[in-house]
Formats: sequence, C-alpha cells, structure tokens
Amino acid sequence: MIEDQENIAPDETPEVVEEIAAKKPKKRTVLGRLLRLVTRLTGLLLLVLMILILIVQMPSVQRYGVEKATNFLSKELNTTVRIDGFNLDFFDELTIKDLYLSNQNAPTDTLAHVGSLRVDISYWHLLWGIIQLDAVRVEDVQVRLKRNVGQYDNNLQFVFNYFDPPREGLPTPKKPTDFRIGQIHLRNIDFKNDDQVRGQRMMIGLKAADLHTNIMNLPKQLLDITRINIFEPDFRVEDYKGTPLPPRPNAQVKAVSYTPQYPSLPKENQPKEKPFQLMIGAVFVEGGHFKLDNFEKSPVRTMPETQLDFRHLDLNDIHVYIHNFMNYKDAFTGVVDGIRFNEKSGFVLNKLTVGDAKVSPTETNLYGLQIETPGSLVGDTLRFIYPEGYRSFKEFENKVTLDAHIHGSKVLMSDIMTFAVGLQKNPFFIQNKNELASLDLNAFGRINSLKFPAFDIDLGKGFHAEGRFDSKDLTNANETFINLDLKKLNTSVTSLRQLIPDFKPSSDFERLGNLNFNGKFVGFFNDFIADGRLDSELGSAVMNVKLEPSSDNAKTITYKGNLALDNFDLGVFTQNPDLGKVTLKTEILRGRGFSKDNVDLNLVAVVDNFTFKNYNYRNFNLTGNIARNLFNGKFESKDPNADFLFDGTVDFANAALPLFKFQSNINKVDLKALNLVKEDFALSGKLKLDLMGGNSLSDFMGTIEGKDLLIIK
Repeated sequence: MIEDQENIAPDETPEVVEEIAAKKPKKRTVLGRLLRLVTRLTGLLLLVLMILILIVQMPSVQRYGVEKATNFLSKELNTTVRIDGFNLDFFDELTIKDLYLSNQNAPTDTLAHVGSLRVDISYWHLLWGIIQLDAVRVEDVQVRLKRNVGQYDNNLQFVFNYFDPPREGLPTPKKPTDFRIGQIHLRNIDFKNDDQVRGQRMMIGLKAADLHTNIMNLPKQLLDITRINIFEPDFRVEDYKGTPLPPRPNAQVKAVSYTPQYPSLPKENQPKEKPFQLMIGAVFVEGGHFKLDNFEKSPVRTMPETQLDFRHLDLNDIHVYIHNFMNYKDAFTGVVDGIRFNEKSGFVLNKLTVGDAKVSPTETNLYGLQIETPGSLVGDTLRFIYPEGYRSFKEFENKVTLDAHIHGSKVLMSDIMTFAVGLQKNPFFIQNKNELASLDLNAFGRINSLKFPAFDIDLGKGFHAEGRFDSKDLTNANETFINLDLKKLNTSVTSLRQLIPDFKPSSDFERLGNLNFNGKFVGFFNDFIADGRLDSELGSAVMNVKLEPSSDNAKTITYKGNLALDNFDLGVFTQNPDLGKVTLKTEILRGRGFSKDNVDLNLVAVVDNFTFKNYNYRNFNLTGNIARNLFNGKFESKDPNADFLFDGTVDFANAALPLFKFQSNINKVDLKALNLVKEDFALSGKLKLDLMGGNSLSDFMGTIEGKDLLIIK
C-alpha cells in the first residue's frame, strides 16, 4: 500500500488511484489453481459418465452389448443363451426381458426362462465394495431340471461347473462379497425337476411371493428377513422306482489347483466356517396346495376316496402363519400361530398352533401343540423322530417314531380312524365314528407299532378305559397284534362285539348289562387271550381264556382256559326260571359257541353252589362234554340231598329219541327236598341205564339194571 502511494502521480486523485488498482489482475495461489483444476476434471468426468450412460441406454447400444454377451456365453457354455430385452435406467434400475437358457445336449429344450427381471440398484454402495440391490422383481419363470438314468449330474450342473469349477483339495478361503437385497418379489414361478436316478419328480408352482429383508450380511453368514408372503404355492412330489448309481468315479472335470492359505496349521486348528443363520420375523402362506404320490410303494390308490392315504396325499387350501422363525445348523425353530388345510379324503384341519416348534434333519418337536378339527381338539406335546432323515416320511408308518403327550383332549372317533388306517374297518369305530372321545394319554413308537404307556379314554356312551396299550402292524387289520392292559374298563357287550371282529356272543350276553373289567387282552383281533376279572349286573367272573379261529372253519371262534363264576345268575342269563345263581371254577379244555343253542364245551368244573328249582346244590364236580341238550361225562355230588356219582350220557339232542346211557352210584337223592317232586320220594342204590325213548314211557327201549335199590315214599 505504501509503495502504491509513492508511485501515485501528483496530478492523480485518490479516486483515480482506486480505479486503477481495481483493474490490476490479482495474484493466483497454488491451492486455488488446484481446486479449479479438480472442479473442471470432475465436471468433465461427470459429463463423460452421463454421455456413457446415455449411450448405454440407447437401444442400439444395448442390443449390441447383449448380443455380444449372449454370444460369448453361448459359445462358452456350448448351449443357447438369449436375452430379448435389456434396459439400464439412469442410476437406478436394470431390466432384462425374456432371458432364455437351453439344455446343453438338447438346444431346443428349455432349461430356464425368465420373462422379466427387474433390479433396483444402489450404485453408491459400490464405492464401499457393497453390492446393494434395493429390490428384485422376477416374473414368469420356468425351470426344467432333469437327471436321466445313468447320469451323475442334472442338466444344470454344467452352468455351475463353468462359473465355479471344482478345485483340488479344500477350497481356498476367501472373503465373501458383501451382497445385500432389500426386497424380492416373485411372480408366476414354474419349477420342475425329474430325477430318474433317485426316482422322484418334483413340481413347484408359485403365483406370488414377497420377501422383505432387515439385514443381509453374507460375509457374516447372517440373513434377517422381516417377513415373507407366499400366495397360492403348489408343491407336488411323485416317487417312483429309481435307478441308483454306484459311487461317482474320479471327476472328469478339470480341477483348478491352489495353494492352501494355512499350510502349517493342522486341520483341527484351521479356521472353521461360521454356520449360516437365518431369521424371519413372520411367514404367511395363503391358498397353498401339496400333493404326494408314492407310486413306488403304491402304483395306484387302492383305498376309498373318503379315507386318508399317506401314500397318496392331496392337501388343498393350505394357510400358514409362523413368526420368530430361525434356521441355525440345519435346525428350524419358530412359533406356529396357525396352519390349516383340507385333504381330498374329507379330513379337515381347522387350526394347528405350536408354542415352540423345532424341525431338524432327524426330529420334529412341537411343544404347546394344539390341533383343532371340526370335531376334535387335541393339545400338549408331539414329537416325530426319524434317524434316517426326511426320507423316512416316504414310509411314515414304519420309519417315523411318534412321541406324544396328550392331556385334556377331545377327539372325534373318525379322526382317529383317519390316522390309524387299521381301524377304518373296525365295526366299533364305524358305529361310533361321530362320537367324541376324551383323551389323556402318552404314546410312543412307530405308527405301525404304536405303544400307549398310559391312557385314559372316555367315549361318553358307557365306554371308559384306563390302562396301557402296545401294538404291532396296526395299519394292517388282518395282522394287527395288540397287548391291552386295562386297569379299568366300563363298557357293554354291544361295544365289545363291535370292537373285536369275529367275537359274536349270543344276545344272551346283552343281559349282562354294564361291565366292569380289569385285566389284559393279548393277541390278534380274532386270536387273543383274555385274562382278568369281569363284574356285571348278573355276577362276577374271573377268566384266563384264549380265543382263536377254529382249525376247520376260520370264521368260527374256539376258546379254552379257566373260568370262575361268583354268584352268577344263570336264570336271568338264560331266561330259564328253574335256574338260579351259581358259583364255580372250571377249566375249559375246548369250547365253541356262546349261546345255549350252539355251545359245545369240554370242561372240568368244581361247583361250590348252584340253584335249580329253588334248591341250592352244594359241592359237586363235573367232568365231560356239555352241548345243546347233551351231557357226556362224570358228575359227582356231595350235597346232603343229592349224594351220588353219575358217569355216562344224557342226550336230548333228538327230542323224539332221547338217549340215557349211564351208570350211577346213589348214596341218597331226596327228590322232594330237591323240589323235583311234591311228594316224599327218596332213593339210593346202584343204577345202570341203556335206554332210547320216545314221547312216552311205553316208547322207551333198552335195559335198566338196579342193585341195592331203596325207594322211600
């Protein structure tokens, strides 16, 4: 400033001096020049980038780039790759139309086709090494996978081999790319896979699915999804006889060699890959369909359409709502708020909820379970155990173990028949299929050999049972073996006749009224042992009897064993007023029939008391054959008014020609005391009869021998 003032001419005023100073150029600093340069270069780069983007968005340029890329991939993959439409919007959206990939060995066959793929890209995240896709929308997808007989790989494996070729030894550890997706929207998906080696066709159809993520961190093996909505999924599986292959020979694909990253560390000390962790806040499935056909085990459906067939399942109108879903180390956990479906047979699941669910490759645990059908409400705990993995469900009844704890539940009998196929032809369950059973039980075992260590069942109509139950071949009614240990059974003969096939007692047994039984039933439905105590309205019985089909007629039941009666009212049971109560112990050597018209018994009996004609006989033994109107054997009585020994036959089978062929030592028989005659009449002595009679005494023929006879009148 001082120098400037010294150089001012004398005639120049201050105003002139300021004007001249303003016109002088200012000195430029280095920093200012650098900033101007950077600004100009940035502007130039942005201009070039905008020009490039505009060029890329030109249809002709896009067609050229797509053509070059598809031709390159077609040549590299030795197949047909085609894209009919491509559009890259400014800093925002990538759209691909009609992406097509053909089979390598059959160029005219479709391997995969995507009608539309739209990706919303966040380019700014690329500056931090992150691939961020804000949204992905895929529409009209077709995938056709196939593995033919004799092939180790399916028709998609060549694509994997190209982009990720196999390596010699362990793969080189490398840092995964940080890849993130905000939303995924799928529309009209059609997937089919036919594996002829394994013997399975799988078909998946999907009308729509929407996925919204919260965190996707692939380097940390973490995926946190807010919710998934799935609409009208269609999942079908067909199992047929496959053609398994021997172990794969040495790979023929050229391997890529590499140098291990940790060559000096032993295997156990090498870094372990962190397990993938999946978390889903909520899953919604609406209007689903699932169909399973096991043609290998059952080529055609043989069961009626109204019965549930586990080898030909067809579930419709499936709705699912699950929250707090997690997958970690191949185990799935979550809370099931509701599952419902209809099966083609007519079985309906109104609602299934689980407070704590876990599904792993070897077991499924459902705690806090509640199952609701139109007629049943079942709850508590249910577990399925399958050591051979999920494939065990192909033979559900033989390879899946059930562990159930059911308490305070109401079950419709028809629902029990739905899952226990062997009971679908049982008359008792058919007759009572609309009845409601109260259940408290523990069950364990495979469906085909189910065990109930403890159960308490009440059908509400005079049937109540407590005890334990073991079974084998429960799904085959002809081979079903049961071991039923009853602490308490309250029922009726009608119910037992329906429950036990081929057990057809006469209508006389209906007069027993209410039955209370404690004991065991062991064997098949038509071949079993009954061991226990029975209390009825007519008296009590203790039995150990085996029932089985007759050797000469499988439809006829024979029986043998021990039977004891205590104050049993034969008069009411047989509707014979001359008979009264009886107390006896008997060993049935062979028995057939259950009514007075068809009974045929070989037995040994000890009778404590027996009422006939209002006289109570005491202390007599019986050995022989009793049939309709026939006795053949020995009869010894020590009653004070009937002291005798009888050995022979009395046969009224032919009423026109009765037969008396016996010998008897009579110590005393007082016919009046026995209420057989009204007048005094007693006898003693020895008799031997061989008579065949008619309608009157004059028609009898034969001989009568007597010795030491004494008749008192």
